[in-house]
Amino acid sequence: MSDNDLQLVKEMQAGKPEAFEEMVRNYQKRVYSLAYNVTHNQSDAEDVAQEVFLRVCNKINTFLGKAAFSSWVYRITLNVSFMKLKSRKKIQQIPFDDIFPKYQEDGFHAEKINDWSQKADDVLLTSESRKIIQKAINQLPEKEKAVFVLRDIEGLPTEKVCDILKLSVPAVKSRLHRSRLFLRKRLSNYFDDFQ
Repeated sequence: MSDNDLQLVKEMQAGKPEAFEEMVRNYQKRVYSLAYNVTHNQSDAEDVAQEVFLRVCNKINTFLGKAAFSSWVYRITLNVSFMKLKSRKKIQQIPFDDIFPKYQEDGFHAEKINDWSQKADDVLLTSESRKIIQKAINQLPEKEKAVFVLRDIEGLPTEKVCDILKLSVPAVKSRLHRSRLFLRKRLSNYFDDFQ
């Protein structure tokens, strides 16, 4: 934990209101960004950010410093964001077995997966494709979505994602790989139309 965060936590635990204000200033953009990348709704992201800062304030005395303060804040943000999603109309999730590629006994793909990555830059420019990609991301199961958002959208390093989610490096890499396969399979029909 950085010296600045360590001092900030001590001051917050001592009940200094200016420390809380500084923490909000330091973390508001990151909290909002993560909340928005999970909920994809400005109003929901604002609600999540407000709830996160209230929880941090109310639970600051439970922070033991075993992980970085930023990881603790990210974890709270993810939890509140997913609770917000659950409170909305349930998003239909598709079982992984229906979406993931099928494999042969030797480990090779049983079916051909088209490589649409060459055309992806042109397609990504349209708002229609952004909506379709967002819909696919929203269908990811929570565990995979959390890793995908933190790693591929927020751009956090694997080690930081491990710290936030309290997972091992192999577990993060496995969930990230599964989420990418899920999205590739889910989006392949759409992108195949552009080849």
